Amino acid sequence: MSNTSDGGNGFKINEELTWRDVDDQMVVLHLPTGKYYTFNEIGRVIWLSLTENKAEEEIIKIIIKEYEVSPEQAQKDIDHFIAGLSASALVTRE
Repeated sequence: MSNTSDGGNGFKINEELTWRDVDDQMVVLHLPTGKYYTFNEIGRVIWLSLTENKAEEEIIKIIIKEYEVSPEQAQKDIDHFIAGLSASALVTRE
């Protein structure tokens, strides 16, 4: 599947990416370089939430419900994951 988030949630996904669900993981390909990124199950949930323009607060609620973690841990995990996405130029904050 390949589409772009238009930033309705404060994030913009790099338009040069395509992605696909593979066995409860997300595989993301940067088309110009051919570089692959693989996200674990939680990373997959966060990525899909970003592509669906879900707000960060909504993503936190999803992580808390699905993985039975504290709000603080969910926020920390999401912040860490998004920082990695930003550092790799996969998403930008708007």
